[in-house]
Amino acid sequence: MRKGARRMAYNIPEAPPWFSEKLTRYALEAGCLLSDKQVELLKLHAEWVFFWNRVTNLTAAKNWEELIHRHYLDAIIPACKWLPQRGRVFDIGSGAGFPGIPIKILSPELDVTLCELRRRKASFLRSFIAHAGLNNIRVTQMKWQEAAKQDTEKSDLVTVRALRLENKEILDLARDGLTERGAVALWSTPSAIEKSDLVKCLAQKGITTDIFSYSLPDGVERTLMMVKK
Repeated sequence: MRKGARRMAYNIPEAPPWFSEKLTRYALEAGCLLSDKQVELLKLHAEWVFFWNRVTNLTAAKNWEELIHRHYLDAIIPACKWLPQRGRVFDIGSGAGFPGIPIKILSPELDVTLCELRRRKASFLRSFIAHAGLNNIRVTQMKWQEAAKQDTEKSDLVTVRALRLENKEILDLARDGLTERGAVALWSTPSAIEKSDLVKCLAQKGITTDIFSYSLPDGVERTLMMVKK
C-alpha cells in the first residue's frame, strides 16, 4: 500500500500547511539548516504522533506548534550542534521518539536503538519506522537497565531526555556503556542543573561534563549536559 493510500486508510491527520515552514524557520534561526527530506520526515512523524495520541498518551503537546517548540526543536538544536553524526546511539525512554527519531533523521548514518518499556509506545515506534522506511534503527521493549546489560557493544552516545536517572546510574552508563570517546547526553533545565549535585558527584569520580544552554522559540530555557567517559 502506498503511503498516501495508507494515510487515508488509517485516517492519519495532515499537519497544517505552515508546519514545515515554521519548523524550517525556527531551526534556521537556531543555526540548524534542515533539508527538504528531513523536514518531510519530521512532519510525517508529527502526523503519526497526533494520530496515535488518540489511543495512547505519547505526548502532552496540545497542538502542532507546541510539538515544534517543546519536542522537535529540543531535539534538533542539540543534534545539529553538539551530538555526533556517526556511531551507535542508545536512546533511553524513547516514548514518542524524542529525541531518538529527530536525531536519526538529522544524521542518517547513526545506528540507533530506541529503548521503550511500554508496549503501546514501542508499537508506535515500530510502526513509524516501518512507514518512514528508516534504516539502522530498532526498538527494544524492556527496561533500559536490562537492555544495556544485554547489549555487548558499547555506545557512542546515550540519550536521556524525559526520564530522571540516579547519579549512580549515570555514572555506570558513562563508565561501562560508552566507547572511549562516547558521552551520555542529558536534557534538563538551568534551574535543575543548579540544584543538582550531579556535576560534583561525577567530578569526584573523574568523569568530565560539558554543559550547553539554548533557548526554544517560546522562551523556554533548556540545558544539555554531556557526560564524557
